Amino acid sequence: MQAVKPPAGPSEGPASPTNTVEVDVGRAKLRVAFAPLEQQPSISAGGMSPPGPGSESSMIKLGKLWQRKVLQDLQDSTHFSSTELQVLLNHFSAHSDAGNDKLDRTTFFSSLSQAFGGLEQRVLEHIYTAMDENGRGWVSFRQFATALSTVFRGDKDDVLEFWFRMYDSDRDGFLRPSDFQQLLSDIHYSARRDIAVHVEQVFAEVAEDDAEAGAAAAAAADGLKDADADADGPGGAVSPEMLLSYDEFRAIMEEHDVLPMFLTPHKLARHKQLPALRNLSPAEREVVLLLGSDVRPAKGAFLINYDAKASQFFFLLEGEVVLERSGVTLQRVVEGEFLGEAALFEDIKAKDEDGATTFTTAARVVSDGTHALALDIRDLYPLVYHEHPGATAIVQRLGRIMLERIQQTEARLQTILAQSAPQSAAGVRMSSKDFAAFRRRLTKQWALKYHKIGRKGKLEIVPTKAMGSKEDLSVAYSPGVAEPCLSIQANPARAYDYTAKGHLVGVITNGTAVLGLGNIGPLAGKPVMEGKAVLFKKFADLDAFDIEVDESDPKKLVDIVVALEPTFGGINLEDIRSPECFYVERECQRRMGIPVFHDDQHGTAIVAGAGLINAMELVGKELSEVKVTVCGCGAAGYSCAKQFLALGVRRENLIAVDVKAASCHDWHAGQNGRAS
Repeated sequence: MQAVKPPAGPSEGPASPTNTVEVDVGRAKLRVAFAPLEQQPSISAGGMSPPGPGSESSMIKLGKLWQRKVLQDLQDSTHFSSTELQVLLNHFSAHSDAGNDKLDRTTFFSSLSQAFGGLEQRVLEHIYTAMDENGRGWVSFRQFATALSTVFRGDKDDVLEFWFRMYDSDRDGFLRPSDFQQLLSDIHYSARRDIAVHVEQVFAEVAEDDAEAGAAAAAAADGLKDADADADGPGGAVSPEMLLSYDEFRAIMEEHDVLPMFLTPHKLARHKQLPALRNLSPAEREVVLLLGSDVRPAKGAFLINYDAKASQFFFLLEGEVVLERSGVTLQRVVEGEFLGEAALFEDIKAKDEDGATTFTTAARVVSDGTHALALDIRDLYPLVYHEHPGATAIVQRLGRIMLERIQQTEARLQTILAQSAPQSAAGVRMSSKDFAAFRRRLTKQWALKYHKIGRKGKLEIVPTKAMGSKEDLSVAYSPGVAEPCLSIQANPARAYDYTAKGHLVGVITNGTAVLGLGNIGPLAGKPVMEGKAVLFKKFADLDAFDIEVDESDPKKLVDIVVALEPTFGGINLEDIRSPECFYVERECQRRMGIPVFHDDQHGTAIVAGAGLINAMELVGKELSEVKVTVCGCGAAGYSCAKQFLALGVRRENLIAVDVKAASCHDWHAGQNGRAS
């Protein structure tokens, strides 16, 4: 193990031409090429950048053509997609000198260092040094993106090599004891765990391993003693036993079980100081850290101003912020929470259709030491449109926060209004009125965005078995799939053993009575059917397909549903108008050998019956003693009435009416005897 340095050149004048030295060091032959700095290509974990002085800063002047070339190269050499790289480039350019693609040290630490996961300053210093591999004093986008890719998504070898370069203080391909000590100290500090490895122990073990090769290494060192004149140690010489190569470093990291901490320090860093990050999923945390810009507002400053049309939202790392309207405090936001969620709708924050100013709130900092990350919603949307899981989850989180805060704010305004004196209530009442209009509009807009973000709709199909090899596929499909097929042919009941039939529900509609919207057709009813399928999965862990059938004839609809019996283990009829729904359900149940359930009837009746039972317990009465009125005698109302009778309500005490004010029993009795 030995460092090899180029022959000493003159102290002045032009650099010496490139020359090569080959040295046997016992275990390997080391070939080292020396060249003037301006002739050396820059080497990174993602590959080599163009040679020449200031190559990237010169190339950026080629504009979009250069940008596309860099993004294409980075897509091949990093773990980021083209969309992620474009978003990162936009974010990088907003903070760097966009004219020459330079990110200096000061800007990195003030604006973009948070991208590396909240690592401590001492580690970030080494990261910047590793990125600035030529010592130019600035970092290009290529170097920045490559380092992020390595730290966040690199494999074991990528990460180990990058961290080795971070602590190779003189860039000679070896670590000295002081370098290694600093590395271990920083890992220990970031991971908050003890490391069972010591510098003295490591270098003693390596020296012992190198005993047989010592003579050759010493000879090589003597032959190059002039090259080592500027090295550390007494007399300028470095003992071979005091240098650690990358291969030895990698082996030590594995042997002493440092790898778990070593490979993911950005996921562990500063969690004790920044518990805010704990509530985010790994994918969300990655997006927040990669795209967030550090903001440290003073106490009393506004993160968000009244009626401001903003495209930014914030994630609060430390401190406290209040949301207020017209001087009235509505809510408090603490660390670990997002604010500025109305940035989702920055395009509608100016005026309502009637010309009135929309309801907005201000966010004022109320604590010292507040630290937030500012994110631009326009950076997030390209990732969302390409189904990035972290970006999609953040947008969904913002929408959920918006709905929660809308409810909380509305309740707060009503409380203030009730407690206000008559002379001061007018302003609050106007705020309440503005807020109601704002709530309706944002709720509508969010409902549309919710269904559009990420993968469109609310459903996807995922495999339940391993599919990672051709052997897996040959069993999942041909030829292996023939065996369960033949088994089911011999015994149809085995379909429940070898297929998803037993936990697969068909959610079927013809769109003739969708929610409160009426006969809007099967296609327009699809979002509702997807929603019902999601409910089956969420609350019963049953898979479901939504099937929208363009057929209004009840008899033909029955034929279609019955023909689907081989596919499903159960049928959920949904949003079929009354009175046809009674016929469709009864005929399907008669002709099919699997459960058939009309949700509008029985789902509503079950919930209403449970509510009625609970009500009787609260008031201390029996069902046989009370009178019950069912207002509306469609599919749901009629089935509720039947359920109430089955639970114990007396028929003479049940009043059920429809729009014609006829009794429910008499009205359905006239529908060809369909009532029972």
